[in-house]
Amino acid sequence: MFWTFIIFTFVIILFMYVAGRLKPRATSLAEKHVVVTGGSSGIGKAIAVLAAQQGANVTILARNKLRLEEAKTEIQQHLQPSRKVQSYSVDLSSNFEDVKKCILEAEEKHGPVFMLVNSAGSSVSRAFQDLDAEDFKVKHLC
Repeated sequence: MFWTFIIFTFVIILFMYVAGRLKPRATSLAEKHVVVTGGSSGIGKAIAVLAAQQGANVTILARNKLRLEEAKTEIQQHLQPSRKVQSYSVDLSSNFEDVKKCILEAEEKHGPVFMLVNSAGSSVSRAFQDLDAEDFKVKHLC
């Protein structure tokens, strides 16, 4: 029993030592192409800003053209030298061909997409019991 305890303790200590040495490596975004859907506001815009700060070329997709341009201007302030941001007004819930066209055009300008962040969405702020069936349908707001 004593030797079992000693061996078990040794294995646990060894495991803790090895686990402490195995840390995930951060992936560099320098000169990579990051595409962010829902990039005109909220979490999507914040992620686009972080990608720009880390040296990525950034493409943001959103429906609202005015908010998209405002976000693009804000993201440009965080770009590293020789990096670019581009924006496309597209509704991801509508025509697949429109989305495909935007992505292909973005790849022509910045190269293949290294990272895609899906942050597009919408919400209705009400208590669940006060929601109607219509609240669950996709709204096309531009």
